[in-house]
Amino acid sequence: MINCIMRHEFRYQLISWQSLFIGSLLFGIAFIFTANGVEFQGTARGGNVFINSPYMIAKFLILMSILSVFIAPSYLANAILKDHDSKFDGLLFSTPINKTDYVVGRFLGSFLAFAVVIAMLPLGMWIGTHWPWVVEGTLGEGGISQYVQVYFTMILPTVFIISALIFAMTLAFKKIIYAYLMALLLVILFISVDISTAVSGIVDPFMGDLYGRHTEYWTAAQRNSTMLTIEGDLLINRLIWVSVAVVLLVAAYITFSMRTPPKQPKVNHKQAGSETKLKALVDLNADITSSWHSNSHWLQLVHCLKFEMNAILRSVPFLILMSLCFFLLFFSLTGRQTVYDVNTYPLTRFMLSAIQQALTGALMVILAFYSAEVLWRERRSNINGVMDALPTPNWVFVVSKVGALVAMMIAVVGLGVLMAIILQLVSGHYDLRLGEYVYRGLVYYPIAYIYLAILACFLQVLVNNRAIGILLFIMFIGLLSLSRDILGVEHMLLSYGLPGVWAPLSEMNDNSDLATAGIWLRVYWGAMAGVMLMLTYMFYTRGTSQSMRFRLKKLAAFRTKGYISIFAGLMLVFISSGSFIYYNTNVINTYRSSLDLDQINLDYESKYQQYSQLPMPRIVDVKIDVDIYPIKRRVETRSTQILENKTGEPISTIHLVFPIQASVVSVELEGATIAFIDKPLAYYIYELDQPMLAGEQRTLNFETLVTRRGFENNGQDIRLVRNGTFVGNNLLAPRIGFYDGLLLRNNKERKSYGLKPLSRMPAIEDTHEHHNSYVSHDSDFVNFETTVSTIKGQQAIAPGYLTKQWTNNEREYFHYKMDKPIMNFYSFLSADYMVAHDEVNGIDIDIYYHKTHDFNVARMLESAKDSLNYYSKAFSPYQYKQLRILEFPGYQTFARAYPNTIPFSENMGFVTDQRDPQQLDLPYYVTAHEVAHQWWAHQVMAANAQGGTMVVETLAQYSALMVAEKKYGKHKLRQFLKAELDRYLRGRGSESQGELPLYKVENQPYIHYRKGSLVMYALKDYLGEDVINAALKRFVKNHAFKSQPYALSTDFIGYLRDEAGPEYATLIDDLFTKITLFDLSFEQSTVQKMDDGRFKVTLSIDASKHYEDAIGNVTAALLDLPIDIGLFTRHPSHRDFSESDVIQLDKQSLKTGTSTLEFIVDKQPLFAGIDPYNKLIDVESDNNIGEVELIEE
Repeated sequence: MINCIMRHEFRYQLISWQSLFIGSLLFGIAFIFTANGVEFQGTARGGNVFINSPYMIAKFLILMSILSVFIAPSYLANAILKDHDSKFDGLLFSTPINKTDYVVGRFLGSFLAFAVVIAMLPLGMWIGTHWPWVVEGTLGEGGISQYVQVYFTMILPTVFIISALIFAMTLAFKKIIYAYLMALLLVILFISVDISTAVSGIVDPFMGDLYGRHTEYWTAAQRNSTMLTIEGDLLINRLIWVSVAVVLLVAAYITFSMRTPPKQPKVNHKQAGSETKLKALVDLNADITSSWHSNSHWLQLVHCLKFEMNAILRSVPFLILMSLCFFLLFFSLTGRQTVYDVNTYPLTRFMLSAIQQALTGALMVILAFYSAEVLWRERRSNINGVMDALPTPNWVFVVSKVGALVAMMIAVVGLGVLMAIILQLVSGHYDLRLGEYVYRGLVYYPIAYIYLAILACFLQVLVNNRAIGILLFIMFIGLLSLSRDILGVEHMLLSYGLPGVWAPLSEMNDNSDLATAGIWLRVYWGAMAGVMLMLTYMFYTRGTSQSMRFRLKKLAAFRTKGYISIFAGLMLVFISSGSFIYYNTNVINTYRSSLDLDQINLDYESKYQQYSQLPMPRIVDVKIDVDIYPIKRRVETRSTQILENKTGEPISTIHLVFPIQASVVSVELEGATIAFIDKPLAYYIYELDQPMLAGEQRTLNFETLVTRRGFENNGQDIRLVRNGTFVGNNLLAPRIGFYDGLLLRNNKERKSYGLKPLSRMPAIEDTHEHHNSYVSHDSDFVNFETTVSTIKGQQAIAPGYLTKQWTNNEREYFHYKMDKPIMNFYSFLSADYMVAHDEVNGIDIDIYYHKTHDFNVARMLESAKDSLNYYSKAFSPYQYKQLRILEFPGYQTFARAYPNTIPFSENMGFVTDQRDPQQLDLPYYVTAHEVAHQWWAHQVMAANAQGGTMVVETLAQYSALMVAEKKYGKHKLRQFLKAELDRYLRGRGSESQGELPLYKVENQPYIHYRKGSLVMYALKDYLGEDVINAALKRFVKNHAFKSQPYALSTDFIGYLRDEAGPEYATLIDDLFTKITLFDLSFEQSTVQKMDDGRFKVTLSIDASKHYEDAIGNVTAALLDLPIDIGLFTRHPSHRDFSESDVIQLDKQSLKTGTSTLEFIVDKQPLFAGIDPYNKLIDVESDNNIGEVELIEE
C-alpha cells in the first residue's frame, strides 16, 4: 500500500502544471547563469576557475538550494493539507489505509517529486555549458558525472532535510503557517551564520558556510579539479540535520491521528447567564433595518485591519518569528566588526546598519510567506464563500491585508531599534540619536519593504497560486539583486522597491544629503506601488476560482471616473518623479553605465594609444589655488605648473588628459596653440610654436571646476560633502601624456572586444618604466605651494606648512608651502575640526578629528610618536617638521599617506572600540602603517614595475609590525599574523589572473599586505631585526628622494642578501622569489613527570614544503629549516594568552616528514605545537597546536 500511495502522490505532484512551471523556471535560471559564462565565472571568486568545475557546480547548487525552501511547502505541506483543507480526510481515513501507509507514502511521493524538480538545476547547468555562446576559456574538462555527484552528495540530503522538516510541521499542526515558519527558521539560520562568526556553521542546514570554510583556501587549480569529500564537520552537519529531521518526522508521525472525533462545544455558564439577561432586554420581534452611510467602508477597513493585524501579531507563529529575529538581530548588533575582528563603538549609524544587515534578507523571506498566508487564509479555511458574499468592497480586504503586512514589518524593525537602543545604553553609549532611529529605522528603511509587500500581494493575486506566487516574488528579488551583472540593468529607475541607492550615515557629515536620491526613489516607486495596489484590488478573486481571461474582462468594470482619476494621479506622480530623477541622473549629471565606461576606455585606447611612446615633459613645480564650497558641493581650481623636458630630445607636441569628472574652464600652455580637443574624453593636444629642447621649461596654466548638482545614478559624490570634503589632485589636475590607467583593464572583457590582454603592471625587467614612479608617469618630485579656501567655520588643509591664514568675504584662506620637493601626489580637505597636539623630537604632531570622535585620539598620538621615533632611528631621519592626521567621513574605509598629511577615515580607527585590551589595537597599528609611508613612498618611491607595491606597502607593514611589537610584545602579534595568513590564503582563491611571487607583486593587496607581513616578520625572526633594518637603512640611503631610476623590489632584496649572508639565500628565495607554502601539523605529544620534579615532553610533528605556480599547481620541495617549536600552559589563541604562558619557544631544525622531539622543562605544558605564532605560510594552520597528554607513572 505504501508503494501505491507513493506512486500516486509522485505522479499527482510531478505532472501538475505547477511542477512544470517551477521545474522550467529552475532549469532556465541554471541554464542562463551557466551559459552567461563570464558573469557566472565572476562569482567563483577568481576568473581562473572554470564554470563547470566541481567547486562552481557545488557553490552554485548550494546557493540555489535555498530556493527549495520556498518551493517545498507546495509539495510537502500540500501532501497533507489537500485532504485536511478540503475535508476529504474524514472520508479517506475511513478506508482501510493505515497510518503508516498514509504518512510514509505521502511523504515519499511528495519528496521524490520535489527532488526531481530540484534536479532541474544541475540539468540546466550541464546543458548551459554546451551552449554556443559560452565564452572560450571558461570551460574545463568534466562531464555530467560531476553534476550528478554534487547533486546526490550535497543537494539531495538538503532536499530531504527540508522535506522532512516541513512535512513534519504540517503533519503535526495541520496549518500551512507552521510549514512557512519552519522554512523561515532554516533561512534565518543561514543568514545568522553569514552575518556572525559567533554562530557555528554546523547550524546551517544548507551547508554553505561550512563548504565555504573548507574551500576558502583552495587555489584555482584545486577548485577546478577537487570534489569536496563529505567528512569531518561537513559529515557532522549532515548527520545532525538528518537526525533532527527524522526525529521530528517520527514525533509528528506519533502524534498524528487518523481519527477526527467531533469537537464538543464548551459550555460557558457565565456567558449563558449573560445571554439570558440580554434576551430579557431585547425585543426579538422588533424590525431590524440596516444603516449605511459614507463612512461604512472605512469602518469596515478599520475592523478588517484590526482583524488581520491580530491574526498575525497575536499568533503563536509570529511570536516564534519574533524570537528568531531577536537572535538574528542580537548576533548582528553585537558583531559590529571592522578589520581584524575589532568592534566599533555602538554608534547609532552602526546599529542601524546592523539592523539592516540582519533583516534585509529575513524581511523578504517573511514577506514571501506571509503574503501568501494573509491572502489565502479564507480560502484555506473554506470560509471564503461567506467572506466573499459580504457587502464589503475588494479594496477593504486588500488594504487591510497589506496593512497587516506593513504592521508586521514595522514590528520586526521596531524590535531591532529597541534592541539597538538597549545595547547602546548597556554598553555606556548615551548619544542615541533617536531622530535617526525614527527616520532611518522606522520610516526611510521600512518604506522600501512596504512596496515589496504590495508586490508580493500583487503576484499572489495575479497568478492565483500560492507556491508560484512565493517563488515569483523570491525570483523577482533575486533578479533585481543580480540585475546589474546578469541583465545589465543599472539605472535606479529600473530597480523596483529595493532599499535603493547607497545612503550611509556619518557623525562627521551629519546631514541627509546622501539620502536625497533615495527619498525621490521612494516617491517614484511609491506611485508604482499604488498602481500595483489598484491592480491587486481589481484582480482580487472572490467567489469560485476565476480564469485570467475572466479577470481581465472584469477590468472593464473599473473604467469609471473615480478609478481613472486615481490611476491618472498615481501615474502623474510616477512620471513626474521619474522625470525629476532622470533629470538629475541623465541631464544635469552624466549617466554612464558599465558599457558606457567600457566604451570610454575602448575609445581612449583606439584613439590615443598611438601616442603612448611620444616623449613628454614632466611637471617640476606646482602652484595651485583651490576654493572649496562644501554646501554647494563645488571645488574651483586654478593652477600654474612648470613643465620641463627631461627626455633628452626635442618635444613638438604636448598632450593633456583631464579627469572626465571635472569641467575644464580654461587651459593655456606657454608657446603653444591648441591643435585638437576631444571633450568627451577630455583629451587635449597642443602643438608647440618652437620645439621644447632638453632641459627647457614651459608654463601650463589651467582652471577646472568640479561640481555636483542634484544627485547621480549611484547617489551623491561622497568626496564633496558639507563637512569632510576630501579630494585629490587626480580629480582636479590633468595628466601629461598618454595615461594607461584609462585603458580597459579586465582581460576577459578585453578578449570579448577582440583586444590583447594587458599585464597589471610593467615587467620588472622593463627598464623604461624604471624611470616612472608607480603613482605618476608625468612627474617626479615637485615643488609644491597652494592656497586653499573654504567656508567660515571650517579648516582647509593640504600638504605643506601653513605660512599664512586669513579671512575674506566670510571665507577662510590657508596658504601652504613645502620646503622641499614632494611626489606629485597631494590632497585637500575641509571640515570643522577639533585638534589634538603633541610633539616628539621637535616634530609637531596634530590630529584633526570630529568633536565626538575623541575615543582613540590618544592612541593615535602615541602611535605617531612611537613610529617617528623608531623609523627615524632604524631607517633615516624624518624629512618634515610636522605630521598631521585628518579625519574624513566614513563613506570610504581607508587611510592614505600624503606628504606629512594622512587623511584617515572615521571608520578606520577613530570609532573602533578598544576597551577590550585583548583585541588588536587597530588605531595604533594603522597609524604606524601610515606614518611608515613617509619613508616607504615619500622617501623611497618605487618604480612603475612589478614589485612596486612590495617596496611601498610590504615595507610599511613590516615597519608597523616592529612598532607594534615594541609596544605589545611578540606574543600579542600572533592574532595579527593569524589574520594576515587567513586573508592571504583566501585571497589566492580570488586571483583573477595568477598569483606572483612577492618580489613581482602587481598591486595585489592579498600579496603585498597579507603575505608581505608574514614574509617580513618571518625574515626578521630568522635574520634578526638588526639585519633587516641594516638592509633597509642602506636601501633608504641609496634611493631616498631619487628618481631616474626609481627603486625596485630587487634592489632591496640585494641589500638583504648582502646583510644576511649566503646561509640564508634559500630562505630569501623561498620567501620573495617563489610561491612557497608549508604544511606543518601537530601529531601527538605526551608529558611525564620526572623524579627531579621536571617534566619530559615528547612531541611528534609533521612538516613539509612545496612550491606552487600562478594557479596553484604543486611541486614538492625538500624542507631543511629551523622552525619554532613551542610548549605552553595555555593555548596561544586564547584571548588571555601572555608571555607568562610560554614554557619554551625556540627553533628546531626540521626536515621533510615526521619528527619526534624530546624536551626537559621545569613546568608541565598543556599545549605544544609547531610554528605556534603563524610566522610561516602554512596551508592549514589550525592543526599546528595540540594538547599534551599526561602519562601517569
